[in-house]
Amino acid sequence: MSLSPRFVSSSSNTRLRPQSHALKGCVMKVVPSGWFYPFSSRRVGFLRGFTGFMRDLSFSMPMQEYDLIVIGGGTGNQITYEGHKAGMKVALVEPGPLGGTCLNRGCVPSKMLIYPSDVIMQAKRAKSINTNLTYNGTDFQSLMERVAERAERASQKKADYVNAADDYHWYQKECEFVDDYILDVSGEEITAPQIVIASGTRPLVPPIDGLESLDYLDNRSVLNLREQPESVAMIGGGYVAVEFGHFFSAIGTEVTIIGRSPHLVKREDEDASELLEKELSKRLRVLTSYEAVEVSKTGPRKRILAKSVDSSEEIEVEVDEIMLAAGRRPNSDRVKPE
Repeated sequence: MSLSPRFVSSSSNTRLRPQSHALKGCVMKVVPSGWFYPFSSRRVGFLRGFTGFMRDLSFSMPMQEYDLIVIGGGTGNQITYEGHKAGMKVALVEPGPLGGTCLNRGCVPSKMLIYPSDVIMQAKRAKSINTNLTYNGTDFQSLMERVAERAERASQKKADYVNAADDYHWYQKECEFVDDYILDVSGEEITAPQIVIASGTRPLVPPIDGLESLDYLDNRSVLNLREQPESVAMIGGGYVAVEFGHFFSAIGTEVTIIGRSPHLVKREDEDASELLEKELSKRLRVLTSYEAVEVSKTGPRKRILAKSVDSSEEIEVEVDEIMLAAGRRPNSDRVKPE
């Protein structure tokens, strides 16, 4: 009997790749005693021969072929859904919960926090219309748990549909390109003539001295809080910083926003940005045209050193929590498309 470490499929519809990781080392479970190890001239016993065979012999496995592969379970899941409805065999590669940033840690959770914040602020302003309303505080833990449960429930509904569908394969793993139209998904290779990269974004981490050794919040981890912080500083002056700044200040947390731009939410019209800054400044500290350059621990609290972008002026801010909201960067680099 002759053994070869590389097999070729007799089926023209099945593609095989040598050195595939998934079946590497899979061999017959029955080997005659006294077997001659095929890649060695010395005679070995059963266990040593079997172990050597497992180590040195590399089998190939059939590569899974699809009509469409989509990387990313946010908007990407809608693409695979439409492809599946059209009769395509589809694969979705998403290691996290379905729904992406919007459902799990973006639009939906933030709006569930903004709404009670709006209600609180309306109650506080009710005196201006001769109405007395009393705000007695927020059950922070229950609120954050309700937000998490809502996202989990919606994401699970999407997962149930995918898991029950035929020809709709969900790989709950990371992936990367290893060849043209070929992805390695934790050791298993898959291919399709159409591959869509919809892997979303992650928080941009700016080069701030001391940040790598300090615990900080971002739009994902802030949703895991179950105890309301007494003070928080937002590094960044965009939508995420403004939304969470509004939320935390409404429920009584002391908030500071530190942004490099001369205006908050700089992509909006200047007059709208100025009005927003004016209103928010009535209840939280807004430092525009300042850049956070250093962070450090001061006992149980955290310190931020910020420098003016227009002068040599420096400001120190001391808070319980720091939240990064300095922008986003694409996740596409993680799949190595080039």
